Amino acid sequence: MLDTIAKLQEAGDRVEKIIGCFSGTLGFITTELEEGRPFSEAVKQAQKRGYTEPDPRDDLSGLDVARKALILARTLGFRVELTDIELEPMATATTGTPLDAEFARRAQRARREHLALRYIATISRTGIRVGLEAVPENSPMAALRGTANQVAIYSKRYKTNPLVVTGPGAGADVTAAGVLNDILAITIQERRHR
Repeated sequence: MLDTIAKLQEAGDRVEKIIGCFSGTLGFITTELEEGRPFSEAVKQAQKRGYTEPDPRDDLSGLDVARKALILARTLGFRVELTDIELEPMATATTGTPLDAEFARRAQRARREHLALRYIATISRTGIRVGLEAVPENSPMAALRGTANQVAIYSKRYKTNPLVVTGPGAGADVTAAGVLNDILAITIQERRHR
């Protein structure tokens, strides 16, 4: 993702806003909720498949997504700190009947209103927000299934029709490849600026 932003900037484009689903773990959980699985069971399945951190509360806190949003915001030149991000954790616990009931209600309400629940980061010049949102069921974010991640980049050139990048977002192999790609992109970018 960083290399895509760098290429846009090098071509004279200016990124105005980024909206994305940056957590394969939380994407998997929201997909499971859509399919009627209780929240606690969705978390257990994500953990069993190796999608979560050793303690799933690390994923559910939203801090991982907030940190990714912070990196992207700083790449865009925004002067922000982690404390500047409006962060709504997905949950603070992994189990419990009240959580299962609340997420079931939210998923049912979203279905009735032709919406889909997604854990989304929005990065713009006016601020950064990270949290669970109900998006239109015909939107690209709603089409995500399982651990897929997606980023929509709005810029001067991509103002009404954003540049959308979609790909896998959880699991050891995918995570390692993504980290390596970002390290290489940063290295190339640094060499260009010398």
